[in-house]
Amino acid sequence: MNLLTQLCNQGKPLAEVILTLEPGQDPPYVVQLVNALGPDLEASTGISNLLVLDGVPPDPLQIEIQATREALERLFGWVILREHLPRWDPERQVHDGVWPDSFYWEVQAGPSRYPTSLKGRVRSMSLSQPGTNDDGQADSVSYDLPV
Repeated sequence: MNLLTQLCNQGKPLAEVILTLEPGQDPPYVVQLVNALGPDLEASTGISNLLVLDGVPPDPLQIEIQATREALERLFGWVILREHLPRWDPERQVHDGVWPDSFYWEVQAGPSRYPTSLKGRVRSMSLSQPGTNDDGQADSVSYDLPV
């Protein structure tokens, strides 16, 4: 069983990231490069049906990554934290406090660097919510990478 599966089994929510590649890049090859970066993220060329907005098919130069927040910070300098989900009051059309037991990913700092193997290959990165195993729970599972 791989590390991501173990973490999900323990209740850890994963972030879902869409990586848009520069023109001329080979998505399956970039998926291999991403998957070689560590056991706490996993890339694939298939974009989830949940990410197809307004019937517009995904860009063929996009790949999907499931990652822990720790992997995103370590590899890309991207800092995301779990924050309480704001509660929306539809009658007054305002936020009215937060849900005590529901969370979402809040971006504290966007991607600031790319691993050497990805430099010149990535046009942009974006966060999609919810990610894998993300039912709005807190991120209370910590882990150490195998040595």
